[in-house]
Amino acid sequence: MSMNDFLTTLQEEGYIDEEKIRGIFENEKLQKFFKKETNKKKSSCDRAGEYYPDKCQARIWREGYDNIQCEHDKIDACFCTRHSNKVKEHGTWWLGIITETKPENPIHYNGTIHSWRSEVIVDEVKESQNSDEEKPKRRRGRPKGSKNKNKKTETKDGSSEELSANDIMKLISEKEKESNANEEDENTYILDEISYFKNEDGSILNMADFSLIGMVDNDGKFKFLNDNEEEKHKLLVSK
Repeated sequence: MSMNDFLTTLQEEGYIDEEKIRGIFENEKLQKFFKKETNKKKSSCDRAGEYYPDKCQARIWREGYDNIQCEHDKIDACFCTRHSNKVKEHGTWWLGIITETKPENPIHYNGTIHSWRSEVIVDEVKESQNSDEEKPKRRRGRPKGSKNKNKKTETKDGSSEELSANDIMKLISEKEKESNANEEDENTYILDEISYFKNEDGSILNMADFSLIGMVDNDGKFKFLNDNEEEKHKLLVSK
């Protein structure tokens, strides 16, 4: 399994969210640990709606999009090895099959309830990426022209090796500590000491599943999307 697949599996299992994975892919110091194909990885927005009959039919979780298909080859009539094992273990795949109607508010095996990304946010993201007036889209992977591209790590004896899973987990931990030590960036919105993700249009998203919880108007005032989202926020505050 490549490091790219390893990180993707960590995200699918709920051990790390999409924002941290994106940060790892975009970190210039970490790019030497990834294979060249990492730079070719499509964004969630680009993969949304694509369908391949010869690939695994499982719908997977990517930033709340409801139409992203697993990219691995099938081992039977429907699933890849991983999703086939999950179905055997739990009786069903929690996000359903890509050709069938999506489950509303799907519940992960660990009990976490997920909310699908709103169609409004999806449209705004696609329009932003296609607009010539917007700043250039940041590409995952090492910037063009940078040195040491595809270079492997070197041990003390001069031999090269791929970054291990333990090293990846250590880097993730260090990245989290560094993130907590830094000041809030422009995409972080703090409400009652709870951190949320803030889009350029003022929409505020839950960092866990990128579901819309509310909006910040031009005067800087925040308003919840509905009473349900406000109750979820109060529950987080009370913990």
